[in-house]
Amino acid sequence: MTNGSDERILVERVFDLGLPADTVWALLAQVERWPEWAPHIRRARLDGEGTLGAESQGQFQFWPAGSGRVHMTTWEPPHLWTWRGRVVGLPIIYHHHFEALPGPTTRLRWVVELAEGRPGPRANAFARVYARIIDRAWPRFVAWAQQEATRQNGSRPGAPDARPKEQRDGDR
Repeated sequence: MTNGSDERILVERVFDLGLPADTVWALLAQVERWPEWAPHIRRARLDGEGTLGAESQGQFQFWPAGSGRVHMTTWEPPHLWTWRGRVVGLPIIYHHHFEALPGPTTRLRWVVELAEGRPGPRANAFARVYARIIDRAWPRFVAWAQQEATRQNGSRPGAPDARPKEQRDGDR
C-alpha cells in the first residue's frame, strides 16, 4: 500500500472465486456494469472509449454519498490495478489485487486506503459504512461473475471474453 502505512487502510476484504484470474480480471474490468452487482453504485462511467486501462479516468455516482471521480495510478494486468479518487471529501486509494491460485481459482483482495493524512472521525465513519456496503456487494459480485463466465461471448458483441481460459483456447 502507500508508504507501507497500515494505519491508512480503511477497509480490506479478501475472497476466492472459482474462476481463473484472467476471467475475473476481464469481468471486474467491465466497470460500467458494476451497478448490476454493487447496489451502492448507481452509475459507473469511464471517460473516452470506456475500456479500463493504464490511463483510465471515470465517474461514479454512489448511493448515498453523492459522486466521485477516479483516475488510474497503477496498472499491472492481470495482477493489480489501483485508482485514486475522492469520496465524501476524503482522498481515497482503491487497490484491486488478483492472485491466481491452484486450479481455476482467483483470490481477490480489495483494499480501500486513505491517500493522505491520518484517519479522523470522518474517515472512520466512512470506513464503517463502506465496510458494510462492500460486505453486501462482494457476494453479489461472486454470483454475478460466475453467471457471466458461463455465458457465451456472442451474447454481448464487443465484450471481453469472460469464459474460462480453457474454453477460449478451444476456439482456436
